[in-house]
Amino acid sequence: MNILRRTRALDLDSDSADELVERLRGGLAYRLALGSVVLIVVALLALVIGPTTVPLDATVKILASHLPFVGIDSDVPASWRNIIWEIRLPRVLLAGT
Repeated sequence: MNILRRTRALDLDSDSADELVERLRGGLAYRLALGSVVLIVVALLALVIGPTTVPLDATVKILASHLPFVGIDSDVPASWRNIIWEIRLPRVLLAGT
């Protein structure tokens, strides 16, 4: 028995096809936004959690102090800056590729 004969073709008029496309685009944007937020949260957790726990606010300060045109002085210990910037951040970025 041929399975292709058992399937029906989508019988959509132009109005319902446009509505379907809009529904898919809206759902796609929502999923993309939600996925981006989850990705950022997981990346921050990966930077914070480790053998030496660096507080989240210190991690954000360290990352923001390296951004161009952002004048944040990070008053965190140098060991934390080295842990985040030289060990954990490259590991997280490499895991994302």
